[in-house]
Amino acid sequence: MNEKLDRLLEQYSAAAGERWLEESLPEDIPEYTFSHKFQRNMNKLLRRQRRSPAVRAALTYAKRAAIFVLAFVALSFSVRMTVDAAFRRQVLQVVVQVFSDFTEFRYTSDVKTDEQPGELEFTYLPEGMIEKEHEEDEFGYYTYWYWEDTDGRFLELERWDITEDVSSTQLLDTENAEITHFQVHGEEAMGIEKGLDHTIHWTEGQFVYTLSGTVPMEELKLVAEGIRPVSEPKVGEIEFSYLPEGVVERKEYREADDLHAYFYFEDENGNMLALEQVRITTNTEDRYFLDTEDADVFEYTIHGAPAIGVEKGQGKIIHWTEWNFVYTLSGTIPMEELKLVAEGIRPVSESKVGKIKFGYLPEGMEIAETELGERDYFVWYKDSDGRFITLDQSLIEGNDELIWMLDTEDAEVTKFKVHNFDAIGIQKGADCTIHWTEGEIVYVLLGRNLPMEELKLVAEGIK
Repeated sequence: MNEKLDRLLEQYSAAAGERWLEESLPEDIPEYTFSHKFQRNMNKLLRRQRRSPAVRAALTYAKRAAIFVLAFVALSFSVRMTVDAAFRRQVLQVVVQVFSDFTEFRYTSDVKTDEQPGELEFTYLPEGMIEKEHEEDEFGYYTYWYWEDTDGRFLELERWDITEDVSSTQLLDTENAEITHFQVHGEEAMGIEKGLDHTIHWTEGQFVYTLSGTVPMEELKLVAEGIRPVSEPKVGEIEFSYLPEGVVERKEYREADDLHAYFYFEDENGNMLALEQVRITTNTEDRYFLDTEDADVFEYTIHGAPAIGVEKGQGKIIHWTEWNFVYTLSGTIPMEELKLVAEGIRPVSESKVGKIKFGYLPEGMEIAETELGERDYFVWYKDSDGRFITLDQSLIEGNDELIWMLDTEDAEVTKFKVHNFDAIGIQKGADCTIHWTEGEIVYVLLGRNLPMEELKLVAEGIK
């Protein structure tokens, strides 16, 4: 009897359950729309798990269910000339599979490259957009940016570096979407419009880009066209943001070519400075012989890079490397001042306000307000406990004059360095202020209910 009952239950229980479910649920189930923040967090989770067994299994099932098109395309190749006029080809291959509710792009490359992704600059962003996130994996193969404005609109950009050892799979929601094709930076791009969400997907050389957001497609195209790599410094194109008083360049001694540059400075007392900059390529080699016999040798960091200092009599030398450049700075001024000269050496670039990042902020601080003009930038961060930080950044050029009135009455005033530039600290009650200049830029950093030591960390973290 029990065996017969078990067989009957096994035979009809599934159908009975389905019937009960149908009768219990309403005829019209409202479709729930998740917030963009939730979708963004889920997308980040999927990116991290993209190569997990669970995701691969899900994709395998989807392929069996609804494959429409399979295409293999050699998307693009770029040609790069090295110093010896040899050519190298970069082929980016993609397998495109279109499913019922999404399109999959799988990118691979058969060429190993030493090119680095590098930083990007965004020459156009919709008004009010503020960068909220910027992430990069430990190997530099994947980078993510996210912006948002006060109205809840957002932008996000993902960049993958595809090499012989790195592949990538992109899943783009194309179900019931309007698909268009156009060009970004002269490369073929695909646009996807679905409701308020818009996406542009394209490749450049070995890089794959996906830009998406809730701004109109035409404005999203402007953002895409405005994405540029930050230019790598060139030989000789440097500036000295700090020089000892009275020291001037003797430009008749300046030398510069594609691989080498030399600068020479003097003052009226015969003190001198000289800088040699050498670019090292895959086909060049340079050797330096520093006179360390009976000399004092020190280890420093210049711009975060290891440096060696040699002091012998009146002569001082600092030797270091940055990017693919080797620098040798020598002089007859004190070593501490020579270090300031080294720290003040920068690639020549147009001074602009607003292009900064905070490497450190106290826990809980969220951006509250920003204002950006041609010559002034203001940003305000605050937390739920009443603490806040403001930064004023001003550009001074030519004969411009700027007057700052800082309240020092009955205040504790200290002097220190920020990025190796002279700074003044003012502590009065709950308010702390740090004031300093870097080249043509004047900074005033104010913190309320924050200790001065923590505000110094904020100042040092500004990049």
